[in-house]
Amino acid sequence: MNKSCIALAVLLSLSLSACGGSSSSTDEKAVEVTPVPTAEPTAAPTPEPTPESTPEPTVTPTEEPTPEPTVAPTPEPVMTTINGQLVVPLTITANAKSALIPVKARSQACPGIPDGYSPLQNAIVELKGAAGDSLEPAATTDDCGEFEFVVPETLVENISQVVAAKAGFKNIIADVDNFLESNASRIASTISEQASYEITGLKKSGTQTINFIVTDSESKKAILGIQDSAFTFTIDGQTVVNPSITGSQSTDSDSASVVITLDASGSMISRVEDENGDYVLAPDGNPHRRHTLAAAAAHQLIDMTKANDPASELAVISFGSDVYPFTDQILNAELNMFDSNGDNITLDTGRTGNFTQDVATLHTLIDIYNRYSSTYGSYQEPLIQRHPDRTDNIDRISGYPFSGATAFLESIDVAISTLENVNPTKPAIVALTDGGDNSSNVNVDQVITRAQQYNYPVTVIAAGTGFSRSDIVDMKRISSETGSEYFEVTDLSQLGGFLAGISTRVTFNYDANLNTVLTSGQVLNVSLSVNGSEPVSREITLP
Repeated sequence: MNKSCIALAVLLSLSLSACGGSSSSTDEKAVEVTPVPTAEPTAAPTPEPTPESTPEPTVTPTEEPTPEPTVAPTPEPVMTTINGQLVVPLTITANAKSALIPVKARSQACPGIPDGYSPLQNAIVELKGAAGDSLEPAATTDDCGEFEFVVPETLVENISQVVAAKAGFKNIIADVDNFLESNASRIASTISEQASYEITGLKKSGTQTINFIVTDSESKKAILGIQDSAFTFTIDGQTVVNPSITGSQSTDSDSASVVITLDASGSMISRVEDENGDYVLAPDGNPHRRHTLAAAAAHQLIDMTKANDPASELAVISFGSDVYPFTDQILNAELNMFDSNGDNITLDTGRTGNFTQDVATLHTLIDIYNRYSSTYGSYQEPLIQRHPDRTDNIDRISGYPFSGATAFLESIDVAISTLENVNPTKPAIVALTDGGDNSSNVNVDQVITRAQQYNYPVTVIAAGTGFSRSDIVDMKRISSETGSEYFEVTDLSQLGGFLAGISTRVTFNYDANLNTVLTSGQVLNVSLSVNGSEPVSREITLP
């Protein structure tokens, strides 16, 4: 029932009550009103709520924070190592003594030290700029003469020199390039304060190139690692501009080819006295002979040369009245050899000519040269035992054929032919004799001309005092005019020291490209001044 019906019913009820329709005590019959049943109100249907759409959340845009500027980390500098080894030469006497005692292996504690040298310990080493200022804190060499700097790569271009100083020795002043990793051997040497520098070898080695040797006046050994600016070159008085200089210790492809010619003439059996007139005694207590000292010095030269220049090759020639290249063919023709069973044998070293790189073979050849070797019998005085490095099976040789007169000049001529057969990169001839030539078919001028033709330097060792004035003149000419040096060794007890020095010269020398074609008749001069010292020079007329 709706609200209007309810209201009508209430109104009708009120109207009846006003007309006396109420109940009283009279017997009037009441009019009964039947009430209109009240209908339960019907609840109006609740309208379905219109679903409100859920509003999208409003996202307030957040401002990106302004990034802090990124600072790139400073890169670690690229570092470079500058390191090397500093050495001093052993004296002539020290090397002479070492030639007479059993062969010693190269020091295992300091294996980088070249044979013939000792470490320069406790030297102060500095890296210097062009103005002479120190660019890094100084270093000190250790017990093996070694030093090391680790510096930024950018600093290297500012470093001009490596300078080392120690009391009693001349300063080492070397180009920094000598001690960079690109060098095969980072090494330099100095000399005693009392010694002086010498240019003891000078020769043309190519169309524009020369080879020269720097030694000191005391030890006679090569000096390594001299800075380029210490040298001045002139051709016919005109200074050479920007020459390119390379020390042989800085390369690994500059190996020597050395021919040793050894006197076996009759006078080599003479007993040897020292400068005091006392006999120089061999290990068995008997006096040494010229022959045995020459053999001992040759053994040492072989060991030193091979230790300092492992790829070097050597050849041996003996001479008396005749000349004998020590090839397998000639030795088998001249010698009657036996093994320990008494069987006759032949020598087979695997060589096709005279040269070999094999140390054991070379020591066998020197023992064959030495007529006082135990290989020739136990009755010798002195008796020199078989060299310990030999590996051949020769137990005994019957007879010694290499004696007589002195074919000295012809031995050099044969040495030239021996070198010519191998076309060597760095040739050298070392010729030892105890007397002037009296048996050759060639003369001095012929030998010099041939050596000059091939640029072969000939070092001459005059062993003893049995030389005439003309002999000495000729030998000096040979060495000087072929670009090498003449040595007069009157005290044969020192012979090993001189040959040790010669070994270092063969191994450690300098090449210079003069950037101009060298022609016959030009006068070439090389001058050297180290650390402001008085210049020394050597001059030759090019052949």
